[in-house]
Amino acid sequence: MYLHVLRMICCQTADPRTPPEIGLHHTNKETSMSKHLVKSALIALTTLATLSTMIGCGMGASDSATGPLTVPAFSGKSMGGQMPIIGATVKLYATTSTGYGTGTLLKEATQQGTSVGQDTNSGGGFTIPGPITCPAGQFAYIVSSGGNTGANTVNANAVLVAALGRCEDLYTSTTGGTYDGPPLVYINELTTVAAAYALGNFSSVTGTGAATVVGIGSDATNNAAKVGSVSTGCVAGVGSCTTTATAGLAHAFLNAANLVNPFANTLLTGANAAPPTDSAAIAPQQLLDTIGNILVACVNSTGGVAGDGTTACGSIFGATTIGTSVPVNTYSAMVNLAANPTLGGSAVAVGNLYAVSTAGTSIYSPALTTATGLNDFSLAINYPKGLGAALTAATATCTAPPCQGLTDPTSGALDINDVYYLGNQSASGGAVPVNLFAFSSNGTLLSTTSNGVTLKFAEGLSVDALGNGYFGNASGSGTSALGVFTTGGGNLSQYSILPVASNALKVYGTAVDKANNVWAFGAPSATSSLFMSPAGGASFTAEGAPGGTPPSNGVGIAIDPDQNVWTTAATTLSVLQNTGTAAVPAYSSTSLLTDTTSGSPAIGIAFTPNGTGAYNAYVSSYNTAAGIQPYTPTYTGAEVTALGQGTINNVSATITGTYQNEADGAGNIWLADVNSHSIIQYNPAASTPTAYRYEPCLGGATTCASVFVTGKPFTVAIDSAGSIWTAAQAGGNVVQIIGAAAPTWPLLSLGKTGKP
Repeated sequence: MYLHVLRMICCQTADPRTPPEIGLHHTNKETSMSKHLVKSALIALTTLATLSTMIGCGMGASDSATGPLTVPAFSGKSMGGQMPIIGATVKLYATTSTGYGTGTLLKEATQQGTSVGQDTNSGGGFTIPGPITCPAGQFAYIVSSGGNTGANTVNANAVLVAALGRCEDLYTSTTGGTYDGPPLVYINELTTVAAAYALGNFSSVTGTGAATVVGIGSDATNNAAKVGSVSTGCVAGVGSCTTTATAGLAHAFLNAANLVNPFANTLLTGANAAPPTDSAAIAPQQLLDTIGNILVACVNSTGGVAGDGTTACGSIFGATTIGTSVPVNTYSAMVNLAANPTLGGSAVAVGNLYAVSTAGTSIYSPALTTATGLNDFSLAINYPKGLGAALTAATATCTAPPCQGLTDPTSGALDINDVYYLGNQSASGGAVPVNLFAFSSNGTLLSTTSNGVTLKFAEGLSVDALGNGYFGNASGSGTSALGVFTTGGGNLSQYSILPVASNALKVYGTAVDKANNVWAFGAPSATSSLFMSPAGGASFTAEGAPGGTPPSNGVGIAIDPDQNVWTTAATTLSVLQNTGTAAVPAYSSTSLLTDTTSGSPAIGIAFTPNGTGAYNAYVSSYNTAAGIQPYTPTYTGAEVTALGQGTINNVSATITGTYQNEADGAGNIWLADVNSHSIIQYNPAASTPTAYRYEPCLGGATTCASVFVTGKPFTVAIDSAGSIWTAAQAGGNVVQIIGAAAPTWPLLSLGKTGKP
C-alpha cells in the first residue's frame, strides 16, 4: 500500500489526473487510510525523487533490499468486463532468473467456494493471504484461471494475468495490519493484454483450466542486479560490474504499467493507458480497449476451441494461431497476438478479429469504431513532435536552453540499460542546429541538450560501453568531424566536435567495436574512406578506402561479432577483414573484400548467427531494386574470407526502401522502411522468407491512423525487453512498439547475438 501510493504521487508530477483508487469512488474509510499512507509516502518522496525518472510509475517504488522480504496480505477482483468471475483459481507468482518462461508460485488465494481452487467470491473478490515472502530482485504477477461470469458453466479458456511490479515493493504495511479496504488489484482483459504484450517474450503457458500455469521469467543475464535500488544493465569490467547483463525483465514490467494500471478500476477509466512517465506521450488507448473487448467476448462465455466456427473463443484462438502454437486460453492467445500482430500480413484476418470486438456490447471505451486504417494489432507509444522543447527557460530535462523539441529526428542508438539516445535536427534538410535526446526504457524523457554547432543530419549515431556517444556530420563542408557527447546514463552532455580528416568529408556513419574504438565512414573525395579512433582517443587514423561514392541519402557501417568492419556506399559492399582474432583484431588496408550489391543505395547491415559459430549478413537498400540481400560469408578464424552473396528479396514488394536495420534476439531483421512509412519484420529463417509491415495506431482517436502517417522511420533499435524504438523524420516523433521483437542485446558494440 505505502509504495502504491508513492507510485501515484510520482505519476502526478507528470500526469495530474487523479487515479480512481484515491478519488471519489472510494469509501470514507479507504480515503482516511489513503491520507495516512500519502503522508507516510511524502516523507520518503524527497529521497526517491532523483530515482523516479529511472523507475517510472505504475510498477512500485524502488527498494534497497538484498534478500527476501515479507509483505502482508492483499485483496483484489477478477473481472470479465463488467462481470465478476466467480469460482476462479487465483495465484500469486514471482518471476525467476533461471530461464525465459519460468516463474515460482508464492501463494494461492484463500478458498471462498465449496471446492478447492474456487478462490473468488460472487463479486469476483479474492484475498492473497499473508505473510508473502518475496524473492529479492524478482517481480510479482497474478493469474486468474477458470471460473464463470454467470453462465453457471466454468470457462476453462479464461486465463487472465496482471503484472504488479517488483515483488518486495508491493503493499509494505505502514499501519501494522492487513489492508481491509475495497479491492485494490484488478485482473481483467486489459491487464491481460498489457501483460501479454509487455511480457509475452518472457512467458510460457502450460496446463488447462484451473491447472493453468503461467511462467514469467528470464535468464539471469536479462534480469540485472539493482544499482542504486534500480535494476540496471552493466558491462563487465566497466566500473564494479563483473557480469554483462541487461534489465529487460524489469523494463518489460515498466512497459506493462505504461499500458494499463492494474491498481485502477479500468472498467471505469477505459485502458487508463496514458503513460505516467510523460504526460505528453500518446498511448494507444482506443486499440487497447478494442483488444480488451475482443477478449471480453471469450471470457464472458462458456469457451471454445480454435476453428469451431461458432464461438468467440474459437475465433480468437484460430486467428492467433502461429504454426503449431494453437492457443487454448485467453493469455496464450494474447501472447501470440503480441508476437504476430499483423496476423501473417492478412488484412482480412485483421478485420475478422476486429469484428469479434463489435459482436457484442463494447465494455471498454473509448475503443475503435471501425477497422478502417487498422493495419495490425501492434501496440505503440508515441512521443510526439515538440516534446522536450525549452527555448527560453530551463526545465528538468533542459538545463541550458534553448533546447529544440522533437522536430526532425534522424538516428538513434541504445546503451546497455536500454536508454535511447537520439539525434534531432531543428529543421529538415540543410545544415541546421542539432540537439540530442535521451529516453529511459519506458519513455521518460531524461534529458536534452541545447542546440549545438551547426551540423547536418546527425547521421549514424552510436554509443560505446564507456559512456560516450558519437554521430556523423553529413554537411560536406568545412573540416570533417564527428559530434561527441557523454551519455551519462541519460544525463546528456553538450556535444563537442572531434575532427576526422583535414579535408571536407561527409561522415555518414559511425560504429563502435568491442574495444570501444569508434569508426567513421564517409567521403573525403571521389571514393569512400574509413577511419578509426582508439577508445578515448582524440584523433583518427585512416584505415583504408573501401570504395564506392556515398550518395546523398547515406551509407552504412556495421561491425560483425568477429570484428570485421562492413560498409556500404551506393552499390559497393566492402568488408575490412579482421586478420587477427575477435579478441585482438588486426587490420590492413589491403585486407579488403568488395562486392556489388543488387540494390542501390545499400545502407542497412545486420548480422545473425548461422549455427556454425559464424554469422550471416543482411544488407538492405533504399531506392533502386529496394529489398534485403542475404550474405553467407565464409569465416577462417575471425576473418571473413568470402562474402557469399545471395539473391535480393523484396518479399512481393513489401520492402520498398529501407535505411537502418537491426537483428533481434530471435534472428528476425527489423527494417526502417522509409518509402512505405512502416517498420518491417523480415524472417529469413522461414522456409520462404516473410516480411510484414507494422503500422501501429497513433492513439487519441476512434479511427486508427498510423503513427508514421506524417513521418518516415529512418532508424530502428531493439532493447532487452523486445521493444522497437524508431524515430520518424519529418513527422518529428519517436515511437516505441511494445514487445514486438525478441529481447536483444541493446548495446551493439558488444557484438552479441541472440537473447540476453
